[in-house]
Parts: sequence; structure tokens; C-alpha cells
Amino acid sequence: MKFTKNPFRLSIALIAILLFSANSSATGPRIKLDMFTDSANVIYALDGPPLITTQLSGGGVALELVNTIMERQNIQAPINTLPLSRMLKYYMFQENALALVGSPLSFTKDQQKSLIFIPLLRLQDHYFIYRPNQSEGFPWSGDLTALEGRVYGANPEEDVSAYRQAGIKTITGNTLNLLERLKSGSVDFIGDTELTVDWFLDKNLSTEKPRFIKLEPAAGERNLSIIFNKKHPEGESLAKQFRQGLDAIIADGTYQKILEQAFGENKAVSTSVLPLK
Repeated sequence: MKFTKNPFRLSIALIAILLFSANSSATGPRIKLDMFTDSANVIYALDGPPLITTQLSGGGVALELVNTIMERQNIQAPINTLPLSRMLKYYMFQENALALVGSPLSFTKDQQKSLIFIPLLRLQDHYFIYRPNQSEGFPWSGDLTALEGRVYGANPEEDVSAYRQAGIKTITGNTLNLLERLKSGSVDFIGDTELTVDWFLDKNLSTEKPRFIKLEPAAGERNLSIIFNKKHPEGESLAKQFRQGLDAIIADGTYQKILEQAFGENKAVSTSVLPLK
């Protein structure tokens, strides 16, 4: 039997194939970013200006420290900065990422068993108020119980158990959202480093900055850490290698030099970044 070519039918068949291919791509498996990188050892960082941010060429001082250490120790690992903590946790516990970088990040007791915490920066938080909303003063002297009935603006990953025990209500939000709530009066006080608060005020509420007041004494300390995954095939060995590199740059002065280059004469550094223990 002889078949004759029909251009119209061939055109219809070609269109059908193209449509099917496009639909298959749209509904196919999710493509992971690290499939296109040279290394599967991906590190995910939590956006938190100015310490971790894509708005600075070096990614923020925390990532400058990480990159310096990895270069010295010949650790090959791309770093992806993400906006939400739940995204980092997904990659850590579902995709078996090598490590996370950021603060604050909270984990369950079971999750902590598979993690190795290496502090990069020791941070000191202060409480901040909006002066026009606190005309009668704010009774902070180091005892949270004196603030019973007040409203505290917390980071979504922050441990707020101490506030609730003291009878303080809590509302969660990102830093800019909390500063705006502080101004509106829907929260009475927030806690963060002076470096972080100054960054957001300078960029978003510069004319209002003098009205945002830092309180003494300090609210407390926390670590910004790189957190390695024990379940990653190289997690424990690279964590050991990284720790050795961190010790080395502290010993030879590189660590301090990176801080000075990042912040210069910024007075907020002395109130925000403390020497590592």
C-alpha cells in the first residue's frame, strides 16, 4: 500500500507534539537549583541584613567569613540566600543540604541531634521602643516581669517562652514589619541587634529614626552559626574542617580584619558583635 504525504496532517501532528512536550515540562518533576551547580554540597543562608544579605556584594559579613574559611580549607560549596527560615529547614531535612547559616533558627530536640552548630558571630540584642508611644517611660531594667501586659514583637524563629511566662503578649513578624508595628503602637517593644535595626531604619524609616530608642541593659546574646548536617555524607568531616579554618582566621587576625572592613567606624558594631567564646 502506498502512503501519500499530507502537509496539513504533518503540521497538525507537529503542533500536537510541541503542545504535549510543553505540558510535560510544566507538570514534570521540580528542578532543584543544585542540579545545575558543580557541587552537591549546597549551603543555604537565611536573609538577615546587614549580616546576611544579597544587597551587599560579599553577601554580608557572615557569608564573607564563611567564604574566606571555605577558600582556605578548600571546601567547595555554593551558598544560596533565601528569605524564609522554613525554606532553609526544608532543604536541610528534606533535601539533605550540607549546612545552613543564619540566626535566629529554632529546631526541635530530635532535629538538633543531627546538627553540628559552629558559631560565626556572637550577637548582642537590645530592646527598642518608639518614644512617642511611651511618653510615660518604659520600665525595662533587666527584669521581664516588670513588662507584664505589654506586647513584644518577635521574630518568627525566636523563643518567646520567657515573655509568655512573664505575662507579655507576643506578635511575630519580620524586622521591617515589627518596626512599623512599633511605630503604629500595636507592639510596645522589639528585640534585635543595633546593626540590624539601624539598617532597616536607614533604608525605610530614616526620618523617624531618632524616635526609635535603644534600651539598656542589653536584652541578651545569641549566636549566628553555620549549622552542618550530620546526615549529609560529608557533613561531619566538613564541619571539622570548617571549625579548623575558623580557628585559624581568628588566630591570624583575618577574622577581625573582615569585621573592620565590613563595618568600618560603625559604633553599633561594639554593641552588636561580641568576641567569640
